[in-house]
Amino acid sequence: MSRGLGSWKRTLAAAAIAPVWAAAFAIAYVRVSFPITDAILSELSRGQRLALGAAIGLSLGYVAMLLIGLPAHAALRRLGRSTLSSYVVAWSVMALVLWAVIHVAGFLGYGWDYAIAYLFQTLIERPVVPLSLGLCWALVAASFWAVARPDRSAQAPSSRD
Repeated sequence: MSRGLGSWKRTLAAAAIAPVWAAAFAIAYVRVSFPITDAILSELSRGQRLALGAAIGLSLGYVAMLLIGLPAHAALRRLGRSTLSSYVVAWSVMALVLWAVIHVAGFLGYGWDYAIAYLFQTLIERPVVPLSLGLCWALVAASFWAVARPDRSAQAPSSRD
């Protein structure tokens, strides 16, 4: 019984810790390439913009953990795929698919042709956008895996659980 409780504690801790990478990536984006052309955002100090980036990154990170991470974790466990590489690949691919769906949905007001064309234009002209998202979720997945350690659930319970 304590083994299951330990597994749940590790999973919850992992879900709380791993999305911090999203905040780190958002802060890096704000520091490096955030356009300050918006009338309201241009009034913010650099520190305020970094704090805003961190808040948005954390918010999106936790939402994505609920939409991507935990369902992927459950699916991978059901499939018996508990390796680090399984988590990194699955979570990165799911994050990129979700990004593509949201990207296309955001431009559907201009029609399907435009939305799909703009997705491919982004992939070709600004590959750093999907690549950084994929890298972020690879780090989130690796961090989640390192804390949750789903590979240990099949092993005998340890006294630390």
